[in-house]
Amino acid sequence: MVFFAILVTEVLFVLYTLLTLAGDGRVTQLVFPVAILVLLSRPSAREFFLAR
Repeated sequence: MVFFAILVTEVLFVLYTLLTLAGDGRVTQLVFPVAILVLLSRPSAREFFLAR
């Protein structure tokens, strides 16, 4: 359940940033959410961060 909540939140952050991208240097705001999505896509990282 936590995995899907984090996934949805990060996807929404990325979509919001892309939709409001107006050349104001907001591309750097994509770094953190994209890094989290990459980590969530790796099974070893998912086990490390979401282990109980």
